[in-house]
Amino acid sequence: MSQGLADGAIIGSGQPDPSARRVAPARRRSGLRRKTTVLVVSALAVVLIACGIWQGQATDGAGDAPPVALATADTSSTTAPADVAEAASSPVLNAKRLDRLEPVVARGDELLAATSSTYSTADARLLRIYGLIATSQAGEAIEEAARLARDMPNFGLAQLVYADLLKTTTNPAEGFGAVTQPLRAEAAERLRDLVSEARARVVAAGQRPPAAAVPAQFVRIDRNVRHAIAVDVSKSRLYVFENTDNGLVLRKDYYSSVGKLGLAKQVEGDLRTPIGVYFGTGRIADSRLRDPAVEDRYGDAAIALNYPNHYDQLKGRTGSGIWLHGVPTSMFSRPPLATDGCVAVSNPDMLELTRIVERQETPILIAEKIEWVEPAVAEQRRAGFMKTFDAWKAARMLANAEVLQQFYASDEDAGKPKRAPSFGRPATIDGVSVVWWRDDRDIVVVTYSENSSGQSRPRQKRQYWLQNEGHWKVVFEGNLG
Repeated sequence: MSQGLADGAIIGSGQPDPSARRVAPARRRSGLRRKTTVLVVSALAVVLIACGIWQGQATDGAGDAPPVALATADTSSTTAPADVAEAASSPVLNAKRLDRLEPVVARGDELLAATSSTYSTADARLLRIYGLIATSQAGEAIEEAARLARDMPNFGLAQLVYADLLKTTTNPAEGFGAVTQPLRAEAAERLRDLVSEARARVVAAGQRPPAAAVPAQFVRIDRNVRHAIAVDVSKSRLYVFENTDNGLVLRKDYYSSVGKLGLAKQVEGDLRTPIGVYFGTGRIADSRLRDPAVEDRYGDAAIALNYPNHYDQLKGRTGSGIWLHGVPTSMFSRPPLATDGCVAVSNPDMLELTRIVERQETPILIAEKIEWVEPAVAEQRRAGFMKTFDAWKAARMLANAEVLQQFYASDEDAGKPKRAPSFGRPATIDGVSVVWWRDDRDIVVVTYSENSSGQSRPRQKRQYWLQNEGHWKVVFEGNLG
């Protein structure tokens, strides 16, 4: 189905119905004045629906529900495939749970302020339209919706918002995505996708990160690492931080999509996105993305991630080809749960990210939900680990093999044949970055630079640490290619 949805005022191509254009300007202005209340109330429902305020009134799937029931973000009324139904019992985020996260209303002033935030242009323009609706500026809302629909014809949510607003000028609206009855069955799935996307965008606008806060997982990012990225799946947002002299500063954030069945990838083809800390291993060649066999699935650019990382391998997780990528060029964005396990953003946003993500350097955190803290708190919480790491660092600088051996896991801990580390000569350790995440236990990944005498240049290295019976142990250590 095309990204633009047909209804009484929008045809499949996303363009206004010609009959709507024949309404005389004076008559149309009169209609707008007479129905301003209808417009504001019904269009404000778009914001309420997107925030998930109206819940628990699912339709029976036949399209015969009353207007309020149609205007719900709960998609559970439709018949779901067996694998989706099974996912509802998963302890991690999945397709069922996404629409049941606690709703938070974004105020009109918050939506209008989107233009001065870290949002992309598309996000800011869309949220401004919602803000105009919420603050009863109906005329300006429909004008800006028309411009956005014209400027971004493949932005399905923009087309749908314009369709709903335009429809209220001639008929009372039935709610968000008020397509005509004959088209409801055909458009039901796409409508649910757009409602989920709208809800994710608006909820995120009402839950902005606190000023100067960072994800608690970013314990320490070395000053030579230029950026860090965090994906909060509960909000369908990807946050980009710049590493400045004053620490990490949030510069941009983008709407994003993950796997069809949510998070916690375990096996090949499970349609889930992995949780943890990953690094880009290189940009996918344009020739590969343009290959007809790929069918334009990944958009204008893609970056491969190092899944399965060494901890994933330790846990026996399988699969490959987890990318950060764009979307098919026929659309602007995808629903929150839409990929085969990758993280997807719009093509303009992806092209920006290709200039930010540096190979094996930029940490990319993927989390069910981000906890925002002051930077000092993040390191303070990991004080126990940092004390252990500093002790390892002191022993490594002296190449004290007897002491160093105490920091390395046994074969039982690491799940592989025991192999004594080769510590070599004394070395300096610099450029240390520390990121942690929680799986069935705490995991810490450390990236650092090691320089020993006789080396022509420092080696970039990475460690994975696990806590076992109260003691931190290295379960993997290796050079970065």
